[in-house]
Amino acid sequence: MDDPVAFAKLVAKEMADGYATGRYAPPPEYLNTAHAAAFLGLTPAGMETMRKEGRGPAFIRASGKLVRYRSA
Repeated sequence: MDDPVAFAKLVAKEMADGYATGRYAPPPEYLNTAHAAAFLGLTPAGMETMRKEGRGPAFIRASGKLVRYRSA
């Protein structure tokens, strides 16, 4: 499919149908680094680098080493 807007609509419809029928479970509210990276199409190392450089998605540091990203 060459049209990115049409593709995005197709994916959104598939996800909505999947949630409604129980085929897919919605993502948890908070994701660890590996899950957030997979969700965004990045690598965990790339996420860590962006976090250290002060860029990238917002995160919550629950303790010294425990980092979580909101799926919203």
